[in-house]
Amino acid sequence: FAVSSRCGNPEDLKYLVDEAHGLGLKVLMDVVHAHASDNAIDGLNQFDGTSGHYFHEDPGLGWHALWGTRMFNYGSYETLRFLLSNLRYWSEEFRFDGFRFDGVTAMLYTHRGVHWDFLGGQSEFYGEHADDDACAYLMLANRLLREECADPRIGASVVTVAEEVSGQTGVCRPVWHGGLGFDLRLSMGPPDKWAQLAREPDFNWSPSRVLDIATSRSPEPAVAYLESHDQCLVGDKTFAFNLMDGAMYECMSKTQENVHPAVERGVALHKMARLLTLSLGGEAWMAFMGNEFGHPEWIDFPRGDRVEASTGEFVPGNGNSYLLCRRRFDLVDMDHLRYKYMNAFDTAMHDVASRFKYLCSDHQYTSLKSDDDKMIVIERGDCLFVFNFHPVNSYTDYRVGLKHGGDWRLVLSSDNPEFGGYSNLWTCNCPAIASEEWEFNNRPASMMVYAPSRSVSVYAPVEAVRMNMGWA
Repeated sequence: FAVSSRCGNPEDLKYLVDEAHGLGLKVLMDVVHAHASDNAIDGLNQFDGTSGHYFHEDPGLGWHALWGTRMFNYGSYETLRFLLSNLRYWSEEFRFDGFRFDGVTAMLYTHRGVHWDFLGGQSEFYGEHADDDACAYLMLANRLLREECADPRIGASVVTVAEEVSGQTGVCRPVWHGGLGFDLRLSMGPPDKWAQLAREPDFNWSPSRVLDIATSRSPEPAVAYLESHDQCLVGDKTFAFNLMDGAMYECMSKTQENVHPAVERGVALHKMARLLTLSLGGEAWMAFMGNEFGHPEWIDFPRGDRVEASTGEFVPGNGNSYLLCRRRFDLVDMDHLRYKYMNAFDTAMHDVASRFKYLCSDHQYTSLKSDDDKMIVIERGDCLFVFNFHPVNSYTDYRVGLKHGGDWRLVLSSDNPEFGGYSNLWTCNCPAIASEEWEFNNRPASMMVYAPSRSVSVYAPVEAVRMNMGWA
């Protein structure tokens, strides 16, 4: 119930939320109702002198084996009152527009998700492994937020997002339908797979594999993202740093006569992976703490040595160092560095997504997946995405299928010079392309395009471009 001092006092936080609302922004809070600190001095642990009260007394249920934290007992009325009133507090007093529920997987199962791969069998989701009390709590929480905490003055509805990795069916079904009631779930599998692929050579970046990564999610509404705190807050490198490694420290300057091969490759693949994940990965998108412009460093907050209360294991800290306790947001404003290219592309890809609203479209189709050419062609809404993952081969007059005929225009190209490209395919000088009534790749029409190596191009029908972008 306490506002962090980093946000100022409670009135300061209310002011921040109000200012965001004035700008047309919604503000979501990351709420941690899955577990709590084992701090028994000034935390909830042993609040009444016992190991229970808000938590399970059974050590197998009451402690998370990997996090060393206490797990709530959702079968206790005191716990339910405490957590539900917490949601109402932030909603009514601070007018938060929604909540991202942390650690939902640890709530749903009595094994807390520890050492489980979740291969998809229904027996993994229900039965003896399920924490029925936690499921009931999440249903109550979502119902409370929907029915009691929406702001009738502005007609606003509460948005809830589940950080849930198991893929349990029904997480995003409404409560009246037997689901948990969330609007969206975080698509947590792809970021881990992208992090692994970023360390591998080009011949492993096959269209089959990258498509599998981008679409590896539950069919329920999802928030797509390329990387998160799992990649850069818990010891791993950021996606960009895995791609370029040490070259980011000395070779990101735009003034260097020759681009370092690792930087040239990394900047190109960073743009492509982001747009592939955005276009295929879900119904919403999340950027994380500077990674949109390829921030090189992971984050490590000052930590002292500690001993896990549940296991007695010694966990070394970092000497309470502040060295990595920051993001270098100033890097993107330095005109002589290539971070600016990556950020400019991020801005442009979101502008196209916003204008054409393809994340809201039910139409999603992959018309080409060629491991030989390393080409991918997908449709999402009105837009056509052409990815060429080949490290050296560019293709002229490459035929791609279309969902309908007419004239098409290039609306985004990662090869634009302002994105660090080489102007082989440039949005501002690309005329409309006339399609042909030539069936191709199971599509009723097709057209010929130029696809530079390691680039992505986005096309849209001329009529849609005129309506959404105002181009003549």
